[in-house]
Amino acid sequence: MTNHTNWTGDLTEGATIFVATQNGQFSKCRVESVRDRYFSVEGIEPEFDKLNACSVDGLHHSYPDDFESREIFGLLQQKNRLMSLQIDSLSLLQVQFMLAGLELARKRYGYQYRGSKATDTNQKRRLAMSIDDSLHPTQIAYILAGLKLSLLQTEVNHDP
Repeated sequence: MTNHTNWTGDLTEGATIFVATQNGQFSKCRVESVRDRYFSVEGIEPEFDKLNACSVDGLHHSYPDDFESREIFGLLQQKNRLMSLQIDSLSLLQVQFMLAGLELARKRYGYQYRGSKATDTNQKRRLAMSIDDSLHPTQIAYILAGLKLSLLQTEVNHDP
């Protein structure tokens, strides 16, 4: 991430910020209170030092509500949505569109994925094998776009 220097100087109570933990969680939070040297964040016990934007225990780092932070937050939300999908409950059409999105990302950007073996005819298994932590954000976007297109296709087919 970009080095945000002195962004905490303008921090106000109720402001939106983003907080990252050491295990990679990135959350949107609200500033609870601001003092001369420290500020507190709703739902997080240790205070944050305004000089380095880190919690006093060193386990959390805060970031301003800017484009880059919002983009990272959005990407992580997309990844979490994809990882939480119950693939067995998806229709064959949804799986086919999602695999097509993954294939488009592969062709356009050269990304490889584990479920790309053409010999595997079980499409749900191919999709399940393809969804892991190594996916690039572009691949995730293409997969979710495929899912959205399949839902739109279903709606169009059902309209009289």
